[in-house]
Amino acid sequence: LVMAGAEEGATLLAVNGTLMRGLELNKNLLTAKAIFVEEITTSADYRLWSINDRHPGMLRVRDSTGCTVALEVWSVPDKGLIRVLQNEPPGLSIGNVTLSDGRSVLGVLAEPYLTMGQREITEFGGWRAYIKSPAFGNINGNAHSLVLNPSPHCLPCPLYVDSKPYRWPYDGSLQPHNTCLIIIDMQVDFCGYGGYVDRMGYDVSATRSPIEPLQRVLESFRKRGFFVIHTREGHRRDMSDLPLNKVWRSEQIGAGIGSKGPAGRVLTRGEGGWDIIPELKPIDGEPIIDKPGKGCFYSTDLDMLLRKRGIRNIVFGGVTTDVCVHTTMRDANDMGYECLLLTDGTNATDRGNHEAALKMVTMQGGVFGALASADDVVATLES
Repeated sequence: LVMAGAEEGATLLAVNGTLMRGLELNKNLLTAKAIFVEEITTSADYRLWSINDRHPGMLRVRDSTGCTVALEVWSVPDKGLIRVLQNEPPGLSIGNVTLSDGRSVLGVLAEPYLTMGQREITEFGGWRAYIKSPAFGNINGNAHSLVLNPSPHCLPCPLYVDSKPYRWPYDGSLQPHNTCLIIIDMQVDFCGYGGYVDRMGYDVSATRSPIEPLQRVLESFRKRGFFVIHTREGHRRDMSDLPLNKVWRSEQIGAGIGSKGPAGRVLTRGEGGWDIIPELKPIDGEPIIDKPGKGCFYSTDLDMLLRKRGIRNIVFGGVTTDVCVHTTMRDANDMGYECLLLTDGTNATDRGNHEAALKMVTMQGGVFGALASADDVVATLES
């Protein structure tokens, strides 16, 4: 069968274990109205482990020690994809998988820590062949030994940022396929002259201070192939998505949302003030999330974008620390993302608010995540 592209509104997903036809979790794909496309193998760049004989864990290796692994490719409707991923066992995520014919699709991969102390089953060529073999269910048997120290070629070294109150991420799994940078609301309205913040009477030098640190982090992320997302706060031009209390409050301080100013209509989509500042302009391939509120998850598709890419670690920068950045970080933490806030890659209109927002993150051992400077993050990536 020659694989066609995914149906409109669907994503091609390569599965290597219990999501395959006839196996335990295949019902999750069927419930999501996924369509089977084909059987195929990976390129010879992968190795496979059995995780307590309950499901496999596949890793890409860094040199010629890899083998091919049997896969099934499914076309999964976008609406059902998140539900499928949420039902996957802990430690599995989504990343790019190279097929034997050179094509690349999204596929189920294991976090490196998951394979520690587990049996390597690469020699079987796939999960289905392994569970049909006498070795399955015989972890203590002599036929195949338990791999207590997996090949160093298959396990990336743990990588941590020197952050507070703990080293980030908590498990050292910091890789381009599972980590992204989100730059929040670095718009003319928030950090440009004549914009919303300037018209309210605040000193825009505070909200412009993250620019240089963010440029350094952004360069490092781009150079190493990490995913980058930008966000903008703004409302429809007819203000139909603008709450009455929000516009009333803005009018009391002299910068009514939707009113005309030096940078165009305040916080209005399509206006000059709504756009991202040129110093941090997105490049091709970097999505922009347009949001009507403070949090980046509210009324947006941000969670879908992150889960489809297999992102589990998020580095946050932008403005303002105490409002949009903090709101988004708190939501992300509750949704299970591992969060890091850049201390100098964020700021607020009031220094006290910025410092209070940073302190809140460190309470209770890192209640919302961790803190680090731009230098700390860049140094880690360069190491």
